[in-house]
Amino acid sequence: MFRAMTSGVILSLILLVGPVVAQQDKKPLAEGLAEARKARQQAQTEEAEARKEWGSLGMADAATREIAVSTRKDVARAVQAKAEAEKLLAEKTATAKSAAEESGAEADPAKKKALLETAAKTEEARKAAEQLVAQKAATLTAMEKADVKEQGLHKKAAVEFLASDRKLAGKILTTRAATRNVLVLELEAAKKAAEKGDAAVAALDKALAELTAAEKAAGTEGKPEAKPEAQKAFQSAKQALAAAKKRATDKVAVAERALNEADLVAMLERQGWNTIERDRAAAQSRVKTAEAKAARDKAAAEKDANKKKEFEQTAAAAEAEKTEFDKTVAKLNASIQEDGNKTYSALMALRGGGLEPLP
Repeated sequence: MFRAMTSGVILSLILLVGPVVAQQDKKPLAEGLAEARKARQQAQTEEAEARKEWGSLGMADAATREIAVSTRKDVARAVQAKAEAEKLLAEKTATAKSAAEESGAEADPAKKKALLETAAKTEEARKAAEQLVAQKAATLTAMEKADVKEQGLHKKAAVEFLASDRKLAGKILTTRAATRNVLVLELEAAKKAAEKGDAAVAALDKALAELTAAEKAAGTEGKPEAKPEAQKAFQSAKQALAAAKKRATDKVAVAERALNEADLVAMLERQGWNTIERDRAAAQSRVKTAEAKAARDKAAAEKDANKKKEFEQTAAAAEAEKTEFDKTVAKLNASIQEDGNKTYSALMALRGGGLEPLP
């Protein structure tokens, strides 16, 4: 019932769930139902464990993301500070050079002395600016190292969280499949109980008809002195069986609704997971588009033939990956649309049972 996602989780569920149903068909209904309920309990336990792990890794992902964003901003500020220091150095260098040239060209001793003093001061300012550039460069290097470390930690946390996210999806879908197995068998049991009720009522009707025929043959039909206790007993039993039959029929309706609701929820959840996977694939497609453009731009500006070729190969690889992500997006969009159409049918099935559909 479940469509395969890019993670392969759902496809594996189809392979796992299929044989379970087949094995249940070969066993007595009560035994199969007991095993199905046990399998559902196990699936629910594993889902709860996966959900707990998912929550923990989600917090780690969020925390490392915040740190990574902060260090990336620190690097940007350090780059800006270094650029400003380099601009200041260029200005001080130009001033010092001008002062040195002016003092060198001055013939008057008094003026020359004053110009030399000015040149010395401007040189000191230039050296100070040079030291500032060195400091800003060292700060930038340290920031870049810290950023590389934090980006790596976040990437690791993000990969682990993504894996846990897909694992949780698999566990949820396993629980849904196990629950559906139970609901299918419960519906079958309810139908069999209703069939037994029908058979019992039919047998009672037959016995009542035979009793009526016997009374008629004996000429006692409808006579008060005949003491028709048997007739009363039959009628009472028939009413009890009719009530039991109605209860069994109601259970069938409830079981059918539960199964329809389970199918609807499964489709909605599958749509949700496929939407998440589609958005992830679309995001990766955008990343690869940016990577390819950056590599193409570098290749266009590069003079060295070998480096130019490397950039072009990098761009081609990114474009190929983008194409695959785009294919994934298209497939998932088709699946989402298909499930959207099926959701309408599921809602109509709920209406068909005389009950309002889920909101």
